[in-house]
Amino acid sequence: MSHLSRSCMLLGIGAALMSLGLSACFPVSLSPRSSSGGSSGGSSGGSSGPTSSVLDLYVGQCIQDPGEGTVYDVENAVCTTEHWGEVFHVMTITSSQMPSEDDMNAMASDTCVDAFDAYVGRPYDESELDITWYVPSQESWAEGDRTIQCIAIRTDGDPLYQPVRNSGL
Repeated sequence: MSHLSRSCMLLGIGAALMSLGLSACFPVSLSPRSSSGGSSGGSSGGSSGPTSSVLDLYVGQCIQDPGEGTVYDVENAVCTTEHWGEVFHVMTITSSQMPSEDDMNAMASDTCVDAFDAYVGRPYDESELDITWYVPSQESWAEGDRTIQCIAIRTDGDPLYQPVRNSGL
């Protein structure tokens, strides 16, 4: 399936999830990935570390898979050991009103794809990596959350063992 087809398919999924009015943030991905068992404690394996609020993620931070559903906290990981993904871009939404589900996911998709090449060193459509992101929920928006965090993950669902910054993956 092409990246564009996956993007369109997941924009619809993201819109459906946002309409649920979930609290905290939740991930949306450009491509479907297999379930990791739904654990909110992260994936098994690799080094475990302290957790961070999804609202506090920063560029260059590596994390473990938070599982399915609403995400409040993520398990931090060392980028040179087994991990699920790496934050490669953080964007602040400047609108005073919460964008619609479609608009927010389109904004996230465009922003993450545009920032990908500069961070990873390879265009998204030529990469072994995929993109997922966290967007504000209605509840977190009401509490002041205005960030979209872009995360690079492996397309095949396998863990990463190195930083993706300038990796050319």
